[in-house]
Amino acid sequence: MFRAIVGFEFRYQLKSPVFLVTFVFFFLLAFGAITSENIQIGGVGNVHINSPFALTQTHVVFSFIAMFIVTAFLANIVLRDVELRTAETFFTTRIRKGDYLFGRFLGAYAVSLLLLAAVPLGTFIGTLMPWLDPERLGPFSATHYVYPFLVIGALNLLFAGALAFALATLSRSMGLTYVGIVAFFLLYGVTQNFLSEPAWRATAALFDPFGGAAFQEATRYWTAFERNGQLVPLAGDFLLNRLLWLGVSLTVIALTAWRFRFEIVGRSRRWRRKKEVGSETPSSATRSLALPPVRLAQGTGADWLRLLARTRLETGLVVKSIAFPVLVALALISTGFSFYGASQFLGTDVYPVTRALTNVMQGTFTLSLLIVVVYYSAELVWREREAGLHEVIDATPVPGWVFAGSKMLAVLAVVAILLASGVVFSVLYQLSQGYTKFEWGVYLTRHMLDYGRLFYVFAIFGVLVQCFVPNKFVGMGVMVAYIVSLFALDPLGFEDPLYRLGDRADVAYSDMNGWGHFAEIALSYGAYWASFCLLFFVLAHLFWRRGAEESLRLRFGKVRRRLRPAISLLGVLAIAAVLGTGGYIWYNTHILNTYRTADDIEDWQVAYEKRYRPLETVAQPRITGIEVAVDLYPDARRYEARGSYRLENRTDEPVSVVHVGFNQETEVRALDLDGAVPTSVDAEFNVHHIELATPMAPGEVRTLHFETARAVRGFRHARNNDGPFGGGSVAVVSNGTLLYGGDAMPYIGFTRQAILTDRNKRRKHGLPDIERYPDLDDAAAARNSYLSHDADWVRFRTTVSTSGDQIAVAPGYPVREWTDGGRRYVTYEMDAPMQNLVAWLSGRYERRHAEWNGVSLDVYYHPGHPYNVDKMLDTMKKALAYYSASFSPYQYRQMRILEFPAFFGNFAQSFPNTIQWSEGLGFIARVDEPTDIDYVFYVGAHEMAHQWWGHQLSSADVQGQTVLVETLAQYSALMVMEHEYGPDLMRRFLKYELDNYLSSRGQESREEMPLLRVENQPYIHYRKGSLVMYALKDYLGEARVNRALAALLAEKAYQYDPYPRSVDLERHLKAVAETPDELALIEDLFERITLFDLKVTGAEVTPREDGRFDVTITVAAKKLEADGLGRESERPLDMMIDIGAFTVRPDDKKFAPDAVLHLAKHRIRGGENTVRLVLDRAPAFVGVDPYVKLIDRDADDNVKATGSS
Repeated sequence: MFRAIVGFEFRYQLKSPVFLVTFVFFFLLAFGAITSENIQIGGVGNVHINSPFALTQTHVVFSFIAMFIVTAFLANIVLRDVELRTAETFFTTRIRKGDYLFGRFLGAYAVSLLLLAAVPLGTFIGTLMPWLDPERLGPFSATHYVYPFLVIGALNLLFAGALAFALATLSRSMGLTYVGIVAFFLLYGVTQNFLSEPAWRATAALFDPFGGAAFQEATRYWTAFERNGQLVPLAGDFLLNRLLWLGVSLTVIALTAWRFRFEIVGRSRRWRRKKEVGSETPSSATRSLALPPVRLAQGTGADWLRLLARTRLETGLVVKSIAFPVLVALALISTGFSFYGASQFLGTDVYPVTRALTNVMQGTFTLSLLIVVVYYSAELVWREREAGLHEVIDATPVPGWVFAGSKMLAVLAVVAILLASGVVFSVLYQLSQGYTKFEWGVYLTRHMLDYGRLFYVFAIFGVLVQCFVPNKFVGMGVMVAYIVSLFALDPLGFEDPLYRLGDRADVAYSDMNGWGHFAEIALSYGAYWASFCLLFFVLAHLFWRRGAEESLRLRFGKVRRRLRPAISLLGVLAIAAVLGTGGYIWYNTHILNTYRTADDIEDWQVAYEKRYRPLETVAQPRITGIEVAVDLYPDARRYEARGSYRLENRTDEPVSVVHVGFNQETEVRALDLDGAVPTSVDAEFNVHHIELATPMAPGEVRTLHFETARAVRGFRHARNNDGPFGGGSVAVVSNGTLLYGGDAMPYIGFTRQAILTDRNKRRKHGLPDIERYPDLDDAAAARNSYLSHDADWVRFRTTVSTSGDQIAVAPGYPVREWTDGGRRYVTYEMDAPMQNLVAWLSGRYERRHAEWNGVSLDVYYHPGHPYNVDKMLDTMKKALAYYSASFSPYQYRQMRILEFPAFFGNFAQSFPNTIQWSEGLGFIARVDEPTDIDYVFYVGAHEMAHQWWGHQLSSADVQGQTVLVETLAQYSALMVMEHEYGPDLMRRFLKYELDNYLSSRGQESREEMPLLRVENQPYIHYRKGSLVMYALKDYLGEARVNRALAALLAEKAYQYDPYPRSVDLERHLKAVAETPDELALIEDLFERITLFDLKVTGAEVTPREDGRFDVTITVAAKKLEADGLGRESERPLDMMIDIGAFTVRPDDKKFAPDAVLHLAKHRIRGGENTVRLVLDRAPAFVGVDPYVKLIDRDADDNVKATGSS
């Protein structure tokens, strides 16, 4: 009997349309993940798309998605007989409970496995496609497909089935089962996010039922070589995770089977008692009642009252249902965890400003809102029919628009209630944090309206869809399919918000700028989709089911009869509104502005490179001086610029043609070069070719005059804001302008800024492979700055004007200020050479001023963000003091920090004597706890360091360029931080850097380079650079490292032709080395990819007769060298490495300097080492390299408990 039940259930579920549709969907999605650039799961960078790593990650993702489908199969085995009223038959036969339950479960589970088999099938067939780039494929291995299917997919489906089985048994409701599944997903997301910090990763790995966190933890530091060739081993936390959740799944199944009642579930005792009480007074049922006369009200006014009454009724039914409060609670729980875990950087909290909280809610409420829209739009439409009351209700003299309208309004009300609960919760959270600046307008416009718009439109559309489908489940499927399809539209090139239902057009809100010009965009799209909703309402009325009207064809035949004059007028108005608002948006985005898709921009880049890359080797003059006047019009969002370049021919040959290019969005009003003949213009790329009557001789200087402007015409949707050169339409805004020099001023020759760098895309377009940077020893390339090839150190002067209520700032010192015609003018002039890094900022700033040794310090900030202004001023003072004393004198008399809106990006940027700093990074940081990493101080110190590393010493455009700029800025900031906060906090910071570096190696798109030859790879020049320089400081000493850097500046400051290189830094570091060990260490850290594998394998503490303790530490040590893909080979190890003994573990937050019993360097060699210490106290922990100064792939095993307390 058991086998027969398994077979029956398998065949029954196999015939389900859900199985067929989902199988095809999974197959196509998996196929697309292999064959399409736009769908990538795991196979990024150098990792093959069919690597074991990518295939395992694919199974994690698909088994996660499959949980919703598996629920339909596994919950159905419990609920089907009750719904079909066949339970009485089955439960009275001789079928045993175990055969019935486990047979059905096994049959449904087998179908679920068959469904998931579409994933490896789709990926395998995808690898056979002829258009695939062979370099992205690895060798075929059946094990790479089977292993993740069994270890990840099969176990995850078993857990999903067990959970669905349990929920269905307990609730006896498919709706409540899905609510439970959603609750699980929300809690899963919250807990995994909460446990994402490094200290909690092991816990997250163990308690992730899908194994994703365990897989990620096991492979976190894998290189591309390892990801391409290794399956994650069944060992450690990964094995524990799989065993744990296998046990949980089997336990849940067993308990559910025990709990399942193999009988017809009767009425509750409470219901029977009520029945009995009611039967005691039979006469009450026939008692005569005097009813007042009732007169049925008719007319439009009465219909409106009915609409309101039915809306209240429908809304109340939803709000009082079991599922809705659960969804609200889950959204609020998720939001609460996210609020308390909100940070901008390095785990540091932020002040609960309303903008930040609404940002969080836009992530935490989305799933609950989508469920409300999909589920309740179906439930409300089909409620009367499922209750068998539709023929009675529909026979009443109530027009169809009342029914359709009340359903739509009810879903809108429910969405609004859910959104409003988030506002209330956010305000309560702000109060709990002592924050009382409630921005009700932001809550209303940003959360309730702008964010809510998508869900309001989906709600109306959901009701309309239910009018055209045969049952509610098909309608829900249509809605889910449409929502999923939205994620595929962009990759397929369908990017226009006009046909993306409810699209918000990516408008941005800023504390500084408010809604600004985005308000017009938001209102335009809001009116557009509101018009569609009105049209949806009319269509819903025309096709509303009345009574037994099931046939869509029958309802089509009655459309003309339902087209009453008022409805016809409303329909005409709705169509006119759609056409009018849509036409207005089209006019702005397609007529006033050029509409481009991502593919269009990519094609533009390809054409630009093919046409102009030959100019890269053509001799061109260099920019050596800039004078420019810029007029900013924030309210009109436009600028005008008039300026000149001092051009000098610094080549060895005459220049007969000067190629001058501009941003593709810039209007060129005038362009003239001394001795030029008429200019030819390539309008497609905004490149001007200036022929010279007399070529520029080597060493000759001429002046290039230009006049440019840009006036924003209407608006464009956000996906079209930025082109290949940047400089999008949001550069000049009503408050918080950030206009870069490259937007308003020309470049000379060819720029690599616009070319494609992705190797896969280059091959697709038939472009030759391109090196990221010229070789370190390329003498010709060393003549160019890493910033640009058209300028060296320049002299700079600018006059900038802005609105009378704003302050405009640019690099240089203010030498003249005046007002004219209600506008404010300032002339800035730099008295020292500077890089061609220019930006103009303008805003309604408050200014806070300080002085340091005659240097003027200012912070220009938004009045609502005063929190960290004093800290920024203090950072500038301490950075100036340390850098001036350690490296060289500060070259300017002034330093300023200026805030700009977060929609430009969350970054800080150091320009000559100016730092522009995003409101989204640091201005609202809340550094309250002593253990917090003060990233405001860190970011400020790093950007200040660029005044030396970047603005005194620039680097050549060759390999290793960013070492001299970013790595040395990192080191400088670390030293200022260490002097301010001590080495304990530095240890936490360096652990972040180590984790970031090691985890980023596997995502490398080409090959990892040694630090000396880094090719603008942030994880190397920032993260590894911090570790390398801090290790050198530890081994050589801070004084010697700083002496080397000071010597480097003394030799190379302001040098060009050739520019300094990373080998110059290495040379000066070697000059201060005093031992062969130190020289070898410098070469290991700079010239090779060197890793260490250090581990304490034993620790023994023995009391001595004199009251002291013998401590014996056994250390296993290796030194490894890796190539660019991560292949490792062991190298001899013989060096001094820290050995420590502590009363508190060094990475514990309670750790303090008095916990150190011993910390000194000992000679460590490859293999097993024994270190013996005699200490006054018994250590609780011992460690090798306990402060993680060396790059160790598993730093957690560097410290071991001794068992002593």
